[in-house]
Amino acid sequence: MNVGRAARRQGPGIGVPYPARSRPRNWCPRERAAATALNESERGWEIWYGVGSRLFFAAPLGWGPLIVRSSSVAGLIGRMRDAEDARTTGSA
Repeated sequence: MNVGRAARRQGPGIGVPYPARSRPRNWCPRERAAATALNESERGWEIWYGVGSRLFFAAPLGWGPLIVRSSSVAGLIGRMRDAEDARTTGSA
């Protein structure tokens, strides 16, 4: 059976439209909320959660090309403090 291009470009069956898209999912809501809360409390840092990597990230604002990462909020805070200490003492 020979069908034209227009028929092949439609949905799963000939003349059937594509199904409606589903709503976007909210991946890792607790981790993203924790990253947002920490971002609001840490003025000198930009903080986010990577859904694909499942890691927390932080980049200092105004100094250095640096990104620290950790799998937990507590670990991220520790690495941020270490980076601040290294900047203050001049060791890197």
